Amino acid sequence: MIALIDADMMTYQIPFSLEDYQTKEIKGSRWDVRDAVGRHITQIINDTKASGFKLYLTGKGNFREGLATISPYKGNRQSQKPFFHQYTRDLLMEEWGAIVSEGMEADDSIAIEQAKDKDNNIICSLDKDFDQCAGKHYSWPIKRKGKIVRPASLYEVDELQGIKNLYAQAITGDSVDNILYADGKKVAFLRKGQGFADKLLASCETEEEVKAKVMEFYYSEWDGDGMGITWKDAFYEVMSLLYLKRHEEDYYE
Repeated sequence: MIALIDADMMTYQIPFSLEDYQTKEIKGSRWDVRDAVGRHITQIINDTKASGFKLYLTGKGNFREGLATISPYKGNRQSQKPFFHQYTRDLLMEEWGAIVSEGMEADDSIAIEQAKDKDNNIICSLDKDFDQCAGKHYSWPIKRKGKIVRPASLYEVDELQGIKNLYAQAITGDSVDNILYADGKKVAFLRKGQGFADKLLASCETEEEVKAKVMEFYYSEWDGDGMGITWKDAFYEVMSLLYLKRHEEDYYE
């Protein structure tokens, strides 16, 4: 089994662990970064029992930026990066063979690779966006001040659940990527969360049924008219931003 590792997260998570959250004082060195990267990858291999791994980083350009009109895609991201961010990227590329995705996100490249052989690949990330992808998944433990606040998790997603997870996000939005959000606030379906979305889609047995349910919901509930976009255009925009590619020329339709 091959571990498909979201290395973008490593370029933030590891360097930030070597900084004081409030003062930004650097508490480690490049050697600490190198050690942390090695330990992180080793833990993933051990936990997943993978026979090999591939690391993925996002490069230049992202087709989603040209699709977003409701709010800028990832427009809420702070530009400040941790001190060792670039060093970690360079280390992952030059010494660990990280694959750099151009024109799309590392997430897309991981989803494409997973789709090729979901029985023998495992997606390794903390990003819930990957839950739209059928197959094996692993999330490493989350630590705060040296203590584990969320343990590592191994789980599988079947095809139908992956479809439901994707379409549910079209209702809940994604505050991290600024989808259905602006300035940190939700701009549509203000009182509709994960519980509502799960209940709405619970009885669906095919993707056609799931899509019909969510389109019907947009038709009856779209409350973003002040943004100058129809419910249907909003639906397809949101789905196009959320959907991860399954092959190079793949787009949501």
